[in-house]
Amino acid sequence: MPHAEVNLAVADNRVGIISPTFLKAGDHRVHGNELLLQLDDSYPLSERYHMRQHTLDAVFGAFDKLEVTAAMSCRALSLSAAEVFCGYLVLDAWIGNTDRHHENWAVIARGQERILAPTYDHASSLGRNESETKIHGPRASEVLPSPLPPASPPGLAPSMPSLAPSSPRRALSTLSPALPSLGPARRAAE
Repeated sequence: MPHAEVNLAVADNRVGIISPTFLKAGDHRVHGNELLLQLDDSYPLSERYHMRQHTLDAVFGAFDKLEVTAAMSCRALSLSAAEVFCGYLVLDAWIGNTDRHHENWAVIARGQERILAPTYDHASSLGRNESETKIHGPRASEVLPSPLPPASPPGLAPSMPSLAPSSPRRALSTLSPALPSLGPARRAAE
């Protein structure tokens, strides 16, 4: 499935991600709302959520009318842009992404060609906005074992924290001090 590259990063002591552009020189990204506006001049460009007009029929109709294709890797598998977009929605359901509004998908304008952009912006997934209690339940402390003391997994520095058991948010905040030491190792491996 075509997807944007995403890497963990730390900036100003804050954990986050960094994602290089998937556009090539001369490409232009056309967000979903801009694409749909090309076919329906009453489409509400600036609204973001709960859009009655943001439907699969409208998206697939835009793909057909504007001749949007899937990425080359998907075309080799005879997949249409609509089929790949459905894959994005399945991924959203699988990871609990709650933010697939009309600016979180796009088409790449490359000359006269229109290509479905890779899937991107999955930040509102995996329970990111949920409290520990909502994720684990109100009695989680009675059921879940207490966190293990920090251990040194094979091949990692003794300062590397243990991540089990924990929420993704806690794991990232615990891991953040180790991220700078992982960067050079990754670059050396590439």
